[in-house]
Amino acid sequence: MRRKSGTCASIVQAGLLALMLTACSHTSGGSTPTGDFSPSALPESSAFSASSPDDLPPQASEVDFPPSPSASVESSPVQGNSAETGVGAGTETDAEAAVSSSETEPKPEQEAVPPKKLPERDLDPKSPSLAGIRLGDSLASVSKRLGTARDEYDLPDDSDMIHMKDYAGVTVGFGRDNRAVYIELTEIGASSGIKGIGLGESGQAAADALGLTLAPEDLLLLLEVEGGLYKIDLDPSTGNTMSVKLIGQS
Repeated sequence: MRRKSGTCASIVQAGLLALMLTACSHTSGGSTPTGDFSPSALPESSAFSASSPDDLPPQASEVDFPPSPSASVESSPVQGNSAETGVGAGTETDAEAAVSSSETEPKPEQEAVPPKKLPERDLDPKSPSLAGIRLGDSLASVSKRLGTARDEYDLPDDSDMIHMKDYAGVTVGFGRDNRAVYIELTEIGASSGIKGIGLGESGQAAADALGLTLAPEDLLLLLEVEGGLYKIDLDPSTGNTMSVKLIGQS
């Protein structure tokens, strides 16, 4: 009987020892994490919390970024005269535009200036002239006296072609040899160089200068001279001269 009770006590002690060993093994193994890592296994103190405003990350507007080069250029004032005048590189200034405009715009034609006033002399039938031009004068001498012709054209004659040149106040016709064969006053105020004779002036004064008698019905004055004739037409309403010509004989 004593042997059986001792055996039972030994079995109970062995069982208790086994239970204690098993408990110890579970306790030491629980400190080592097993399986996949999970954020939930982290301690609460290491997890992110937005409970405090100071713990929030800074916003983009609160971050101090370095200034942009383009922003500095836009905000900084432009230096130099171009900023003050509003003229950029490669643009015309007002002065240049005015010069360019003046070069491209058509210039108005210069008004013809009548020839200078000639000293008036008595008519000389042996050496006739009109406006300082004599019959037989060369084209070169006429151009020297009257300048550049404003217009020129050919006028057919009975036996020849006359080249007409229109100068200021006077028209001169030249034959094939470039000698004057026709002279006519074309503007009132143009000097004839002969006393008493002028375009738009008294017909009676013109007749007196030619040494002719003027009848009331006369509308044409003719006087033959060396190498040609003077021909003066009169206005029937006023009696003043309408045309004054010196015409060479062909």
